[in-house]
Amino acid sequence: MPSKLLCLVGLVTADWCEGAQREYDACGTDACADPHADDYVDAKWGVWNEWGECDCRFIRERSRAVVQQHKYSGMPISGASIEAEACTPDAVTCKYTEPVDCQLEDWTSWDECTCSKSQVYRFRKIKTHVEHCGNSCKGAALNETRACNMECTEPVDCGLSKWSHWDSCTASCGGGQQKRTRVVETYPKLGGAECNVALIETQGCNEDCCPGEEPQDCEWGDWNAWSACSAECDGGERARQRVLAKPPAFGGEWCTTTPIRVVEGCNTNPCDVKSPVNGKWAEWSGWGDCSAECGGGYQHRHRSVEVEPANGGNPPAGDFEEYKKCNEEICKKDKEAQVDCQFTAWSKFGGCSRECNGYQAKNREVQVHAKNGGKICDGELRYIQACNVDSDVCKAKLPKRCEFEEWSEWGLCSEQCGGGTKEETRGIKRDAAFSGEGCTGNMKNVKSCNVESCHPEFEIDQDCLWSLWTEWGACSRTCEGGSSTRWRAITQAAKNDGKACHEQESLQIKACHPEPCATEKFCIWAAWGSYSDCSATCDGGERYRERKITITVTPPEEDALASSYSLELAMLHLQQQSTAAAGAQAVCALMGGLLVGFAGLSVYRKLRPASPEFVRIDMTNLVE
Repeated sequence: MPSKLLCLVGLVTADWCEGAQREYDACGTDACADPHADDYVDAKWGVWNEWGECDCRFIRERSRAVVQQHKYSGMPISGASIEAEACTPDAVTCKYTEPVDCQLEDWTSWDECTCSKSQVYRFRKIKTHVEHCGNSCKGAALNETRACNMECTEPVDCGLSKWSHWDSCTASCGGGQQKRTRVVETYPKLGGAECNVALIETQGCNEDCCPGEEPQDCEWGDWNAWSACSAECDGGERARQRVLAKPPAFGGEWCTTTPIRVVEGCNTNPCDVKSPVNGKWAEWSGWGDCSAECGGGYQHRHRSVEVEPANGGNPPAGDFEEYKKCNEEICKKDKEAQVDCQFTAWSKFGGCSRECNGYQAKNREVQVHAKNGGKICDGELRYIQACNVDSDVCKAKLPKRCEFEEWSEWGLCSEQCGGGTKEETRGIKRDAAFSGEGCTGNMKNVKSCNVESCHPEFEIDQDCLWSLWTEWGACSRTCEGGSSTRWRAITQAAKNDGKACHEQESLQIKACHPEPCATEKFCIWAAWGSYSDCSATCDGGERYRERKITITVTPPEEDALASSYSLELAMLHLQQQSTAAAGAQAVCALMGGLLVGFAGLSVYRKLRPASPEFVRIDMTNLVE
């Protein structure tokens, strides 16, 4: 039986340690003589009713009633009054589909046992496949074999079974694999033909691309129209560009190396009939035939001057012929020693082509061609250098400084959000002439663009926030100086560009209860008194004993119910309540059954069975 506590609170007086406890104990537990021993009647069940209709839960029920209740000390009723069993409901009414179990066909007959066979087989198939959660054919064999030990006297060739059907494809689209197998039914004997054949074949299947995954080759967009020429005369530049129209996807052809922006000359007509005209090379010719079929040869290509320099213009710079190796493999028919290629000595430089900023050339030829894997010629056959640079004839004309074009418009941003870059460019509008000052400066500028966030909802600036200080905690001591603490924490950290958390105090401590401690008194239980007489002589009664609360200045061996210090703390807490009556109720609740009272306080506990234990409540909890 659970404890029953009665807390009676009187007026607050100096009698802080009064009260009593009463403990009950079982007694007279022997059974009394039964005057109706001969009249015992046991309870009885009636017969079961008919089973009810099978419902859509796949169960049906039946019930029975009690026809005789027990009397006096007869056996009480025990057992089920309603029971249920599994059943099959009406399929139409309950929209129920009957499960279909897996069923197997009968076995075929065993193969004929002949001298060419070491094993014979028989087979069966699945006659009915499982449906609607029926029972599957778990562990059922679909073929069986047994030994065939017939002796053979004639050679037996390898015998193979027929190919099985192709199994299911590993993918429904986009390309998969499927395989089929066959087995050796007859192994060769007595010198028969061997089994040198494949037993497993595989093939591709469902190779059509899945919807939305068709291969997409790289495709470049059309060229934009040519830009305006950067100069009306004396030669300028114009450009055009294109963008990627479709990137490669799902195994399509990758983009090859290709120009995206091209520049070409334009308006090359001189602004002044006496303006300088720079020399210009014509396009390279195709590569000629190799000088040797094997053993190492060379082939060359050449170009000519398409525009001769005029009026002090610069001559074209570079080679007018180029050579490269070819057919370097060693000739199989040549057995002679290797012969390395040899050049003739360079000729002297020829005359200068112009009195002002011209060019002159020197040349050499191949004296001995490489043979039989010898070192092939690798080098220039003609060399051109400038001559009459800044001669007095050149200075007769006024120098002209190089000029830049105007900056182009800023291009498109590389990204739509999250930060990208865009470019502006410029070219050379006019080259320097007659020893004029050359151009110095940037040809391309880059700056950031579209720096706004792609997901601004995730990047809202949030400042760091501190919580408010908590209330001061309980003092660590009730006298002679203790400490109390309070704290606060960061409730929101700074995000994105919000203000960061500065260094601040998160925990504070202060002194409390500096007053000296007085002599402490302890409230304890006195010894138990004697038990009272039992309330019954049989069939169970009860008796009780009591003990009272007393005060001592000697610290008890076990925990005290209360002390004068803990009482002071309780009284301090009571003073904080709105009324004296509310404070008295608070003491009773906070002590949680602690038998401490004031004038008129009495506490009792009733126990079944008897137990002298008492639950102690720590009085320090009263101030928390």
